[in-house]
Amino acid sequence: MAFRFGQPASVPPGLLYFRCRLDEQRRNWLDPEGAFEAELKKLTLTNLYNARPRWLDNAHKRLDAAVFAAYGWPADLPDEEILKNLLSLNRERSEA
Repeated sequence: MAFRFGQPASVPPGLLYFRCRLDEQRRNWLDPEGAFEAELKKLTLTNLYNARPRWLDNAHKRLDAAVFAAYGWPADLPDEEILKNLLSLNRERSEA
């Protein structure tokens, strides 16, 4: 599994599952069985994220929590701290 901001010390078992589950749910929404071409043209990622159904929010929350755990960060970390941590990781990578 690739991490955009450096490989964490260990990957929690649920991380891959939640990533794959989100991908599977989005694919099922984008290409439902038996849908006609006219319907499929309306089923875009933009429309999905604009509609933001509850299942999508829940899937992202679970994935976010797993990513935070992978980096050893608390799930309620403020955005400013997330950015500081990411900058620090980026600097470490560039020096390696």
